[in-house]
Amino acid sequence: MERLSTHRPINGNNEFTRHDHRTQSREDAQDFHQRTDSRPPLPPKELFDSSLSVASTTSIEGWSSEPFQLKKRSPFEVLFTIGDIFMALVPVTFIVLGFCVLKLHNQQKEGNRFGRNIEQAMELGPTIFPVIFAAVAGRTMKIIARFCAEKGSRLGTLELLMASQTVWGTFESQVLLKNFSIVGVNLLFLWALSPLGGQASLRTLEYGTSNLVNSTSVAYMPTGGMNFTQANRGIFTSGDQATRRAAMNSLYSAALLAPVHVKEAYQDTWGNPKIPFLGRINNTEAQAEGWIPIEGNRSSDDFVSLVGLPIAGVPPSGIANFSIDYAYMTLDCPTQVYTQKSSPSWRQQLGLVWGPTNGSNTFNNDQKGTYASFFLDSRLDSSGSPGRYDALFVDQNSSSLTDPTLLVPRDILFGTEVMWDVPETLVFLRNCTATQQYVESMIHCNDGNCRVRKQRPSRRFENRNPKLTPLDLPTTLYNLFQELPLATGSLQTGDSAATEMFINGSADPFAIQLRQPLNMTNIPNELFATRLGQVLNTYYQLSLEPSSFGGNLPGMDAFDQIINERADPLNSDIPGLFYPRTSNATTAIPFETYKCNYLWLALLETSSIILLAVGAAGMVLKCSSKAPDMMGYVASMTYDNPNLALPPGGAGLSATERAQLLRKLRVRIGDVRVGEPVGHVAFALDNRTVGELHRSKGYA
Repeated sequence: MERLSTHRPINGNNEFTRHDHRTQSREDAQDFHQRTDSRPPLPPKELFDSSLSVASTTSIEGWSSEPFQLKKRSPFEVLFTIGDIFMALVPVTFIVLGFCVLKLHNQQKEGNRFGRNIEQAMELGPTIFPVIFAAVAGRTMKIIARFCAEKGSRLGTLELLMASQTVWGTFESQVLLKNFSIVGVNLLFLWALSPLGGQASLRTLEYGTSNLVNSTSVAYMPTGGMNFTQANRGIFTSGDQATRRAAMNSLYSAALLAPVHVKEAYQDTWGNPKIPFLGRINNTEAQAEGWIPIEGNRSSDDFVSLVGLPIAGVPPSGIANFSIDYAYMTLDCPTQVYTQKSSPSWRQQLGLVWGPTNGSNTFNNDQKGTYASFFLDSRLDSSGSPGRYDALFVDQNSSSLTDPTLLVPRDILFGTEVMWDVPETLVFLRNCTATQQYVESMIHCNDGNCRVRKQRPSRRFENRNPKLTPLDLPTTLYNLFQELPLATGSLQTGDSAATEMFINGSADPFAIQLRQPLNMTNIPNELFATRLGQVLNTYYQLSLEPSSFGGNLPGMDAFDQIINERADPLNSDIPGLFYPRTSNATTAIPFETYKCNYLWLALLETSSIILLAVGAAGMVLKCSSKAPDMMGYVASMTYDNPNLALPPGGAGLSATERAQLLRKLRVRIGDVRVGEPVGHVAFALDNRTVGELHRSKGYA
């Protein structure tokens, strides 16, 4: 109590002056040495991890009481210094990693072993970078704190530096110190680079798609008068071929049977692109060079055929653009007439196909045992004028059009029976004329799926005579007009063919079979002409080579042999071949590439460079500092501690060296004034003179 009374409060507070504190410490030390005769017995042996005791603290193995120079490097310290240097240089790997990503920019991903290695390295970035950042930055904060302490610094700054070895420690120390300083804010920004750099190491490398632009050849089936050889190798001109005819009729029936959304689509059932009628698209939107765009939903009546055009050589992936020429027949059916079936008047209008039999087999063919619900015929005889068919395949000019037979369009007679609400069966006739239209279509393919994007009149075939069609070959005309009414099979008397059902507008021509023929008189002339033209174009197009429409076309090598006259499609073992026309396609094959995100790259490089600078600064300050490393260790509390009774000397030892020498010494934080009313908390030797702390006792 007397000692307590010597402490004088300053300004009414409980703080003591430095002079009184030092006086008290000297008095405590004198009292401790004066009680040597009454020193309590040594603590029991179990208080120590070894034989080290209080008495033995006066002589500790390895403890030097002799003065020695600072900064004497032990092998252990040299090894740690090498480790610090290595750790400080680790950010260089992330800097190099960023430049590697920059090198990979726009490179193809597939087969890129270097890129795959960089991918694997970057997968580890979010894990490794924060660990390296914490190791380098945390170590540097301790070194800076020691350097500042050696040069003299405020205690708050040192406390902030020592606590700023983690992100939370940086924030917590400023809160506890109640002082948000510029140094603290900068440290928060520094530690914020740890997660950002980790994420940047992962997100710098991205993936994109580039296109390999090239050109290639595609082969497509010629129609109309575009290839004489192909036109003469079709089913209707090359003799009776049962297998090809069966395939042709099956494909025709399948085209009629297709659902509405397929009929309205830009591709047929097998993926062949369908060609629109040039006259049914809006030509007011014509672009440069006469191209008319074709977009939006279409009606089934907008396409010239129910099947598309076979095209070989289209890349299965990527984008391809090319133009093709195409020929199709258009009809005009302005007149229609009725006549009694028993009247000879309708037979008088028959032509080349059914005229020779005087119409006896037009509907009922007793020789074949078949019944057809409609018939087709033509009266224009071109057998005596072979120039008409030959002129189909050559360009025309004013001097070559002197032959009057070249100026007359092909006529087509369509007839069907009428059996409803009449006392006698009637024959309903429509007279049509056929012309040939040549168009150029721009095809756009995406991953092998092709469609027409725009269209214009053909410039390559603009001088062809539009009044000449493939029907000007007599064998084609005769066989097509005989085969088409029975293409979907023979009927019973009174039934309607699926072809008629389609012309009449049925969504499913095979779904309903009426007991008596359809009423074909209510169909507008224009719509009738459009649909009958679709039927003729479909059936004729399939007759050229039915095996080409199934989608299993051979590659361009097979067609090159035909082009170079080294193979004949009819005698080849390869199905689907035809005499092709070729077009040069511009292709863009997509491939996956590496992409560098420049924003994340900048963040990665910035974080890594700052971390490298922090590590380098730490190494420089470590080499410049002379003071032993005594900050941030438990052993730091053993310096000049009178409650430990250590031997003299050891001031030049670092905290780690002291910890090695004193590692077996038992210590505790306790009350070194057990028997006094006011205690004193200290870090002291763990013996019986140090008591436990109590919440009810006051400590000074």
